[in-house]
Amino acid sequence: MAKFVNSVEAGSDAYFGVLLDKTNFYAEQGGQTYDVGKLTLDGKMDFAVENVQLFGGYALHIGYLKYAV
Repeated sequence: MAKFVNSVEAGSDAYFGVLLDKTNFYAEQGGQTYDVGKLTLDGKMDFAVENVQLFGGYALHIGYLKYAV
């Protein structure tokens, strides 16, 4: 069951989504596969993106938190 969370522990391999209104990642659509990569914030957080989907004009980046300071 999907739910919103307030925090995630880095390195736990718990998959969750980051919802953004803009992205450089290509989302899965029209038979094309999605991009994979990472989101980094000021060198303090590294989120491994393993899937990207579009929902209601937003891009849902699905993955896990590799590290956070």
